[in-house]
Amino acid sequence: MISHSFVGHEIEGMWLDGRPVGEIGLAHATTAALGVPVVALTGDDVACAETAAWDASVVTVPVKYAHDRFAAEPRPEAEAWKAVEEGVAQALSRAPRSRSRGEPSGPDHRGDAP
Repeated sequence: MISHSFVGHEIEGMWLDGRPVGEIGLAHATTAALGVPVVALTGDDVACAETAAWDASVVTVPVKYAHDRFAAEPRPEAEAWKAVEEGVAQALSRAPRSRSRGEPSGPDHRGDAP
């Protein structure tokens, strides 16, 4: 197990709004800019903590516990599945409702933008 996007030493550090940011913070900022809410995240306990620091409204479900960047202890499979199902159900029950069917979501692409 290793970190997802930023492996190696090519990137020493990133900041967004004056705060250190990783893969999750960048993904969250990108979806927010597009008007798409993040409602749930599954991952290791470190990913869950990073998400909660950016947006406490996101339901997080740890499915493994990191020992370091390259090793983690997974939750038992049945326990993890149950936790994910319950967490996602909770997240969706309180998620903002989308527009009616057939309407595009995200930025307006009708061609009337400058």
